[in-house]
Amino acid sequence: MTWRMLSRRDHVACVALVAAASSLVAPEARAIEYDIHAESLAQAYQVRGPFGTPVLSTRRFTQTLTLAATHSFGERAPALAFRVRLRFDGEFGDACGGLAGRCLEETTRERRTDFVPGFERRSVDLPYAYFEANNLLRGALDLRIGRVLSSDVLGFFAFDGARARAYLGRYATIEAYGGLEVRGGFALSNARFERDGVLRLDRSAWEPSLAPYVSESKHAPVVAVAIETAPWLPAFARATYRRVWTSDGTSEERIGAAVDAQLHPRVRLEGRAAYSLPHRAFSVLGGSVRYDDRAAGLSVDGGFERIRPTFDPSSIWAAIWADGVDEARVRVAHRGRGPWTFSAIAHGRRYAQSESGPSTNAASSGDRWHGGGTIAFVYDGVAWDVGARASGEAGAIGARGGLDLDASFEPWAGRLRFDGRASLWGNYDASRPERTGPTLALVAGAATKLGPIAWLHVDGEWDANAIVGHRARLQATLVIGAQP
Repeated sequence: MTWRMLSRRDHVACVALVAAASSLVAPEARAIEYDIHAESLAQAYQVRGPFGTPVLSTRRFTQTLTLAATHSFGERAPALAFRVRLRFDGEFGDACGGLAGRCLEETTRERRTDFVPGFERRSVDLPYAYFEANNLLRGALDLRIGRVLSSDVLGFFAFDGARARAYLGRYATIEAYGGLEVRGGFALSNARFERDGVLRLDRSAWEPSLAPYVSESKHAPVVAVAIETAPWLPAFARATYRRVWTSDGTSEERIGAAVDAQLHPRVRLEGRAAYSLPHRAFSVLGGSVRYDDRAAGLSVDGGFERIRPTFDPSSIWAAIWADGVDEARVRVAHRGRGPWTFSAIAHGRRYAQSESGPSTNAASSGDRWHGGGTIAFVYDGVAWDVGARASGEAGAIGARGGLDLDASFEPWAGRLRFDGRASLWGNYDASRPERTGPTLALVAGAATKLGPIAWLHVDGEWDANAIVGHRARLQATLVIGAQP
C-alpha cells in the first residue's frame, strides 16, 4: 500500500536507497554489523473545522524505517558505515467542512479560498542518508557524504553534501561542511529545518496568480566551519559559523558558541550564544549553573535565557520587529532515600516590547512582566509510578494555572504497562477575555511487548474547552527493531 502512494520519481529514489543498504548487508560481508528499526504510527482524531460546527475527521498513517550498517577493519583501522532514515506520511481522513463542501485540499485549486499550499495527502521524506568513513589517516579524519543532519547552538540543520572532521591532536577538532540546504519543494525533502518567514514549494504546475505569497523553491548553497574541544576535557566548547544563500541573497549568516564546563564534581556551568549578522542581533543568549549533591539527593540550578526571533532576510517578516523575551529560572529538586522526589521551579519573564519602538500612529509600548512557578511530586516505585504537578503564572498578559496527574502500572515487568494522565487547566487572556476558560484533558494507554524485537503502544485522548469544543484522538504505535 505504501509503495503505491509514491510518485515515480520518489519510487526510484527509494529503490536506490534499499539497493545501497542491501549491498552493505550482503551475506558475504560477514564482518558487517547492522541495526534495523521500523516504526508504524496510526492516528485517528476529530477537531472542530474552521468553517463551523462540523468536525475534521483525520486518519493519518506514518511509517519510518531506519537502517544502519557498519564495518570496522580493526581497532585503529578505518571504519565504514551507511545510515539512512526514511519516512512516509499518508492522510486518509475527511478534511472537509459542512458548508458548500469546502475542503482543505491543495488540489482544490478551483476554489482559491480553500486552497492550502503545502497540504499533501501522501508524502515521503528522507531525514538523513549518508555514507561515513571514520579513522582515516590513522584516526585524524572522519568523513560523511550524503544527506547529513547537524545540531549545535545554531539549531538543527539538514543539507545534501559532505562533512569533514579533522582531529588536531587530542585536544581540538575542526569541522567543515558544505552542500545544498534541504528545502521544501524538492524530492524527498520538506521544510522542517528551514528558516522561518518564507514558504517555498514547487510552483511548476501552479497558475501564476495562485498563492503569490508562496515562493518557488531554489537551491541554497551552504558553507560552515566549526572548532571544538575534545569531549573528554572538563570544559567542552564549540564555536560555529554558517552561511546559506541563494540568487535572492543571503538566507542565513550566523555565528554561535557554546560551553559546558564541569568546574567542580558538584558544579556545572553552561553557556550559549548565537548572533545573526544580517540582523545585527543575538538570537540566543543565555546560560545556567547547576549544583548537584548526589549523596544528599539535592540539586539546584538557575539560568537565564534571552530570545530574539529572527527570520529569513528575504522574508517580509525580516522587516517587522519581533518582540523578544528574557526569562530567568530557578529549580530545586530533592530525592530522599525512598522513591519520592520533590521539585520546585520559579521563573520570571520579560516581554521586551520597549525594544520595538513606537509603531505607526501609536505610542511606544512598555515592557510586560510575567512570573510563576511549579511544584511537583513523583513516586517512582517498582510496579507503580505516580506524579502530580501544580503550576501557575500571572502577569500583564493574563494568567493561567493547572494540575496534572500521571500514573503508570507495570504488572508484568518488561512486558506490559498501563499509563494515564488527567489535566485540568484554567486560562485568562487579558487581551482577549472571550478566550478565557477551563480545559480538561484525559489520556489512557497501554504498551505491550509482542516478541523479542517488537512493541505495541495504544493510547486514547479526549479533551475539551470553550474555544474548540470536544476533541478526541486514538493513536497506535508499532515499533520493530533488530540487531545481530
